[in-house]
Amino acid sequence: MPPSGYTLGQSNSIINFLISCSEALEKEAVDNELSPIDALRREVENINQIIASNEFKNVSHIILELTKWFYNEIINKAPKSFEEYSRYVEELAVKAKKDILHIHVPSIVESK
Repeated sequence: MPPSGYTLGQSNSIINFLISCSEALEKEAVDNELSPIDALRREVENINQIIASNEFKNVSHIILELTKWFYNEIINKAPKSFEEYSRYVEELAVKAKKDILHIHVPSIVESK
């Protein structure tokens, strides 16, 4: 991360990844005739199983946790339709983007 924090481009990359995951999950839910909440819960359970397998102890683990966090936040909104689901994804993406951009590294003080 740059000394001043994350850039808009870096934040957008993370958010675009999460939106892409959410869009893929919506398509999968429609194809399998699942409600948004059922699809989300199933995906979080799948992620939990992958994490519990201890197979991924590298960056993959962090990506899984990030995706799980995003889905859990949408679950907490309890979308009743895919229209609500899409709206909650968009709202959460805006909030997460702001949160990422608010990360700043304090100045490093040299000891004398």
